Amino acid sequence: MKTQDKQQLQEMLFYGEIDGMFVNGLFDEERFESVHSLTEDIVILSHQDFKFEEDGCPTRIVNSDTTCTYRNKTIEVAKDKGYTNPRIIEFDTLESILNAVESGMGMSVVPKRILDNRKTLQGIIQSDLSTPVRIESIVSLKRKRSKSLQKFIRFIKSLSLNV
Repeated sequence: MKTQDKQQLQEMLFYGEIDGMFVNGLFDEERFESVHSLTEDIVILSHQDFKFEEDGCPTRIVNSDTTCTYRNKTIEVAKDKGYTNPRIIEFDTLESILNAVESGMGMSVVPKRILDNRKTLQGIIQSDLSTPVRIESIVSLKRKRSKSLQKFIRFIKSLSLNV
């Protein structure tokens, strides 16, 4: 598994360095095809002691990848709430982002599904967002699908049936 920005991953996919990738938004349909898509519910996380109206503009806790869907949603949500002072703290991992929110450092938008298996988050308020995120699993059109890639595609499709 690799995490890079969207453009780098698409280049790696095109040249066969990776077998597939997950992407939100547009991709080059002349070079890639979607083999599966899913809609993911998202939530705003903040610490229970933070009062949006009284405390003013929260710090945005985001991924350091500027093309990250959840980073951009976090910034968009803050802007929609009228917060214009762009205080941002960047982290490279989801775990670091969750720890920062749990410590009361700010707010973040994350996939709702990742919270299902986490019982250790203390003092966190989660607010559902009405607009889900659409995620596509794409592969290269010019490359033959290996048996392991075919198994992975079947696996992710089976996960969606259980959601």
